[in-house]
Amino acid sequence: MKDLSRKATHCTPLIKFITTGNLSMTGSLYPENAKEFFDPLIEWVMALQTKEVNFEMTIEYLNSACSKKLFELLQRLMNNKFIETVHIKWYYQKGDEDAFETGKLLLETLHAIHFELIEFNTFLRQRL
Repeated sequence: MKDLSRKATHCTPLIKFITTGNLSMTGSLYPENAKEFFDPLIEWVMALQTKEVNFEMTIEYLNSACSKKLFELLQRLMNNKFIETVHIKWYYQKGDEDAFETGKLLLETLHAIHFELIEFNTFLRQRL
């Protein structure tokens, strides 16, 4: 298994999935075809063989189709027999109620995941 990375575009986030269990997704998330975008990521997390995953997400915008596929991706992480612990840091910009509510919904729905909502201001965002 190899690391998986993708460059960000105007409608897709920067992806860095490292086989040691360090995952990150940063940017906007509204590709034309959510299934086509997410299926390789879902296959990758299903094949991941590590005990612990640390996943940092800073999603600036997320459409409903991607929201469903992101939820599926996180469920697959939870159901991976090799993974014992999943830590998620969900970064959202101060005042972005939609991003906060999405993170809160994931936190409330995915009980087996250690989920942390982290508010940042514009200055911090520039450093991420």
